Amino acid sequence: MINESYIAGKFKKSIAEYPQYSLAVKNIPGISDLLIQLPGGKCVFVEFKRVSRFGGNKFSLTSLTNYQAAFLAKWQMHGGNCFLFAGATAPEEPVEYIVVKLKHWKSWLSVNEAKHSMNEMALSTSNIDKVGEWFRNEYGRLTINGEVT
Repeated sequence: MINESYIAGKFKKSIAEYPQYSLAVKNIPGISDLLIQLPGGKCVFVEFKRVSRFGGNKFSLTSLTNYQAAFLAKWQMHGGNCFLFAGATAPEEPVEYIVVKLKHWKSWLSVNEAKHSMNEMALSTSNIDKVGEWFRNEYGRLTINGEVT
């Protein structure tokens, strides 16, 4: 069975060149799973979820708690970068990797209440390498000396 740790490991490996800090803080409700440091001090928060697919390309984010959604909303409201990385599973189907990046911070407050189509997300692919490529295109590529291009 594929779990959240498996999905997180796949994502972390796809962007291994970026400094990453796992945030396993049990006494702070809602804090995201991973902080990625970009050169120049900019940070990106990432939340990981395993979700079930239904009806072909539909899924819901009911496993995203209100605390987690509020953390992402507040971070984005203050100009921070964040997204949710999910692995959508279905019996007898390959994992579909989904990047949920919302345009407005208020959208995080209700994202866990609706059903979503994978076609409406920032990225939906069964190829984990495409997730790393999406991240590099979104946030910049690191050069050998650690600068973003």
